[in-house]
Amino acid sequence: MAEPFRVLGRIELRVAGAPVALGPPKQRTTLALLLLRLNRPTTVPALVDEVWPEGPPRSAVANMTSYLSQVRRIASLAGAGLERGGGQYTLRASPFVWDLGRFADLAAGGDAAFAAGDRPGALDGWGSALDLWCGEPFAAVPLGPQLTAARLEWTERHHTLLERHAATAVLAGRARGVLADLRRHTASVPLRETGWLVLVAALYLDARPAEAIGAYEQMRAALRDELGVDPGTPLRDLQTAVLRADRPAVRAAVEQIAGVSGPEPLARGLAVVAGRPGADPWRFADPAAQVRIHRGLAAAYSELGEYQEAAQHLRSALDGLDRLGDRSGQGEVHLEFALVRERRGDPQQALRHAEQALALFQRAEDRRGQARALNSIGWSEVQVGRPAEARTHCLRAVSLGRRLADPVAEAAALDSLALACSHLGEHRAATRHYAEAVALFRTLDSVPHRAHGLRNAGDHLHRTGRHSAARTAWAEALELLEAAGHPATTSLHARLS
Repeated sequence: MAEPFRVLGRIELRVAGAPVALGPPKQRTTLALLLLRLNRPTTVPALVDEVWPEGPPRSAVANMTSYLSQVRRIASLAGAGLERGGGQYTLRASPFVWDLGRFADLAAGGDAAFAAGDRPGALDGWGSALDLWCGEPFAAVPLGPQLTAARLEWTERHHTLLERHAATAVLAGRARGVLADLRRHTASVPLRETGWLVLVAALYLDARPAEAIGAYEQMRAALRDELGVDPGTPLRDLQTAVLRADRPAVRAAVEQIAGVSGPEPLARGLAVVAGRPGADPWRFADPAAQVRIHRGLAAAYSELGEYQEAAQHLRSALDGLDRLGDRSGQGEVHLEFALVRERRGDPQQALRHAEQALALFQRAEDRRGQARALNSIGWSEVQVGRPAEARTHCLRAVSLGRRLADPVAEAAALDSLALACSHLGEHRAATRHYAEAVALFRTLDSVPHRAHGLRNAGDHLHRTGRHSAARTAWAEALELLEAAGHPATTSLHARLS
């Protein structure tokens, strides 16, 4: 008899205790997306976009047909069926055919018990759900935009459930029983303030006030080191209550966490990207986590070509970073905004965001950020027809990257500088800078960086009539990507054909 599919941790299926071979990575991605969209149709283009997020090969549809045939066979072993109709595929099965469905059901049972005033029942339901959690969903599966967003959502659900379970246990007089879980939790997500709040309160209510104050100081140091900010108001108020030995105020702080429920637009956005617009929303209490999730959603929407939605999430991330006082973080988001605007075909707006990023990095005295922003400005200036200004900014970026001993920043700036020189008709200088960029990219472990440099160098060689040398560069880039199993090979095949 088959066990449910496991996607918490490594994706797997067992029949009579023996693991079933789930096939190559792209086939596992196909299976994972169909499980995520259980009992709802999925189009072949959506499957292709998930499996080849950086562009499908010519054989994508044929390969997908093969993957779907194997998924149908595997699903039948678990009592599920893969239906086809109207150019769409639907995996039909009980919601409990996978462990994430069981997790959601147990968590919902705990919610219902809590709402009915049954605290022991809530703790049992939530505890059973937490026992199923063996790691982040879809481990060892190559993730496209929908699965990436789903992993973010479910991981956030797990964090929220763990904190709510611990807070309820603390209020029930069982603080000591959840301290180990809370210590592991705060160690794994050290900037998440909600977990620290429950830990500090649990230590205090377990008659360990000195340890409670020490945990607060540990959290404050982490925030200052990583973000340059102090803890938020709830944690500061809790510290005051601990110092005053105000037990009712400490319990009131924990009750706020235990009672968290209800609609939250951010969670609803996660559910939409994950392909489940009807999913129950969850609340996210940690501002830094909200920023991270907005940025993750923006990246997912951008990959899907839904640039308006990506921009909305980036604006929300900027608002959150402004409240946190994180200028470097705001600079990073403006660079992400520049990329979205460039993909949308608006290089003038991309340039504006790159310039804003530079100003923020300068205020934050973030020199590595300044190097990246200068390069982004130079790249955008080429696109808007200002190659002379682009050359100036790229030269500054190259110089700063060298002073910082940052080969990634230097190589990227050399690549942009070469493009600016090419547009100015300075082909010898362009060739020299491309060669310098490629030499630096070769020193990096990153295959995409090395292939990017070779591809751009090949493009320049092709533009200047050195077709044989261009094909050599493109072929080397293609070989690197294929050896690494990287999907972004379509454009290189087109250049070489």
